[in-house]
Amino acid sequence: MFLAGVDVRDGALLELARRVRKAGFEETADKLELAWSRQDKTLSLETGDREALLHVLADGPDELAELGSVLLQEQERRRAGGH
Repeated sequence: MFLAGVDVRDGALLELARRVRKAGFEETADKLELAWSRQDKTLSLETGDREALLHVLADGPDELAELGSVLLQEQERRRAGGH
């Protein structure tokens, strides 16, 4: 599945959902798990979802490092007034 333009393998996606749920971001975890169960190819992330993912990716596995990097760059661009 593609998240923020990054291809995330099934196992990594489920691990991400587990971490997000453990951190208390139930809605985002539900969204990830539902998209996985429906075998969606892409998932649109809202601002809250992106923040939840960044929260758990700060010390995430190397397999998700690219996703964390992309989300962080997007966040920095928004803060600087970009789109």
